[in-house]
Amino acid sequence: MCVVVPGSFTAIVSECDPLTGLYSITGEIKIIDPPGQLNSGTTGYVVFGTTCSGGGSSPEVVTGPFPDIAVVTIPYTINNLISNGVNGCIVTATFYDNTDINNSFVCTSAEIEFNAAEPCLIDFRYYEFTNCCTQEVLSFSPGKTSFVSIVPGTYLYTGAPYQGLETGTCYTISNATTQNPTFYGNLPDVPPNSSANYTAALGCNDTTVCPGCEVPCYRLYSCDGSIPPFNTYTDLSAYIGEFIEVSLIGEPSLGCFYVQLSTATTCADAVEVEVISQNCNCECTCYTIVGTAKTVFYLDCETGNIVSTPLNLPQLQICSQVYPVIQGALLNNPPIITGSGPCVNDLTTGEWECPPECFILEDCSGVLDPIYATKPSLNPYAILGQIVVLDGYPNTCWEVTDNAECDCAIDVVVIQSYEDCPTCQNAPKYKLTNCDNKTLIVYTSSDLSAYVGKVIRRLDCPGCWYVEEIEDIPSDVPITVDIEYIDCTECAREYYLLTDTTRI
Repeated sequence: MCVVVPGSFTAIVSECDPLTGLYSITGEIKIIDPPGQLNSGTTGYVVFGTTCSGGGSSPEVVTGPFPDIAVVTIPYTINNLISNGVNGCIVTATFYDNTDINNSFVCTSAEIEFNAAEPCLIDFRYYEFTNCCTQEVLSFSPGKTSFVSIVPGTYLYTGAPYQGLETGTCYTISNATTQNPTFYGNLPDVPPNSSANYTAALGCNDTTVCPGCEVPCYRLYSCDGSIPPFNTYTDLSAYIGEFIEVSLIGEPSLGCFYVQLSTATTCADAVEVEVISQNCNCECTCYTIVGTAKTVFYLDCETGNIVSTPLNLPQLQICSQVYPVIQGALLNNPPIITGSGPCVNDLTTGEWECPPECFILEDCSGVLDPIYATKPSLNPYAILGQIVVLDGYPNTCWEVTDNAECDCAIDVVVIQSYEDCPTCQNAPKYKLTNCDNKTLIVYTSSDLSAYVGKVIRRLDCPGCWYVEEIEDIPSDVPITVDIEYIDCTECAREYYLLTDTTRI
């Protein structure tokens, strides 16, 4: 027959449990000739459920077989429902004739309305210890057997290391509450409030009590050099070795920067910044640096690290993802930095290289045709705007400039350089005559003004050479002076080095 007895479906709501904030429903339902009675040979079942208040063990399933009586009473219980005071909730009971889901059907169902239990959960008070340096928060119970009272404020913890508390570290202690009994129950007890454990401070910045914080310092390098490198205490730990767009707090963007964890002993002139975006990147660019300085810092394209190198060559070419930073240069003669476009990645070696450059050399007098060359050593002259004299062109001064394309480039050798065309064109020239063979003569535009009327020895050629100034020269040989003498006789004289063998 499978009929619910009218008025037999009950639902009794328990009180809210103050420790858990949960409640339960208990009740029963009566049915005439339910499916699954012993004499039917089946195992029918009934499902009790509600979704009104969330949580709980709903649905609850009661399976047969049921007693062979005309009216069967079936009790049920639904636990762990959240006490939220909702009215008009529903419990449903659905009877199935067979536990075989695929072959079962609903013989009858019923529902009953109820009101959820009112909330009753209490607040559990506990302490939060906030580390003055790291801002890490630790939570402690005020004591589950004996209550420990601590006035909120900043304290230097002087007790033994305990549950994350570090000896000699300042913490700001504050009150907090929770309605989660499990969380509260798992909290460790706070250390006793005694002078052995706590020393009061006026705040985290009270240096008479609290030690200084070793806060990480970050150094930011600009991609384009528009802003010199600067330091910040802002937590950029998530961006070390990456590029980010930043700004000062509440200000417009400063551009794209590379983030480095500073290893300096101080974080000089640190400013606070905010991250705008991670969607920026610095291009691997070829930079030529002309001049001398103690050190140049740059972001190596191959390693992705900030590296340093001495700047002691006439020129230095590097591939860097940030604008080079010069340190230890003369204030009145700083190195000159120029960028010449993106570097080229050699797919075979994986190395980044500066692209080949082209230079055009033009006769200051406009007589000879321009010369095209790709020799990297011409770069400093082009950058500084200097005039050069070339081997094979003894009486011609050439202006060196960058050029987009090279037509029939040739190799050239610079033997002398000048500030401008007039200085080059009016530069003194010299004749060197060999002291032992007057017919052996060398001409040069190398600056020998300090040796006119004297005799020199050359690094590149033996013998003694008398120096005199002349107006024009038929050829031009670079000269490097080794030693100077008053005359040919003094130069030719044999000298002896005496060594004290007694070492007195």
